[in-house]
Amino acid sequence: MKKLLIFFLLRRRKEYFGIVRFRRKNYKIVIEEFVPASKWVNEALHKAEPEIK
Repeated sequence: MKKLLIFFLLRRRKEYFGIVRFRRKNYKIVIEEFVPASKWVNEALHKAEPEIK
């Protein structure tokens, strides 16, 4: 059920943003694609390495 809800909210986008009003208060909802830490750490390390010529 949760996967179906997220699929309809995202509609093939990598991020969803919305504001929901609940009990007279506004809440900001942000759903982003999960990126494992190992993936973004490896990408950051590759970008930080100086290029060898």
